[in-house]
Amino acid sequence: MEVFNESHFKVIDLISEKISGPVYYGGSVEDFLILENAYKPIGDLDIMVYDEKTLNELFNLFDIETEKESYFNRFFSQKFTKYVTHYNGIKIDILYSEQTIDKNKHTSTVYKGRQFNHRNREYKIEVLKEWVDKSMPDDLWANEKFSKILKRYL
Repeated sequence: MEVFNESHFKVIDLISEKISGPVYYGGSVEDFLILENAYKPIGDLDIMVYDEKTLNELFNLFDIETEKESYFNRFFSQKFTKYVTHYNGIKIDILYSEQTIDKNKHTSTVYKGRQFNHRNREYKIEVLKEWVDKSMPDDLWANEKFSKILKRYL
């Protein structure tokens, strides 16, 4: 199974070429890079940024369609503002946090000649556990979703 399609790579290559600041990939891209396998092809791209300069570069690169609080803010101590855009048929969620990033909790992986910054395995497990804990008792859908992902890591 091909996890990424050419449209994903075009978006990823464009970001790598045009954005000077650090961009971190989350979601199913991050899961694939850490676990080195996928249970389904990648859908949207979740991009996390931690500085205003990088965010502005992304705004200049893409037509941002909407801004809203991230759904995950209910479960995660780190808060994000979510911006949504589409490019080359791919939905892109840009998650912006003004909080300082802990570089010790992040790593990078090279896949098919492309470098991806993302959270490390230990931090991803920590995040998933927090999401599972904070999703109860109010959001059974989220609890089930995060629990399934967490089981893949343990």
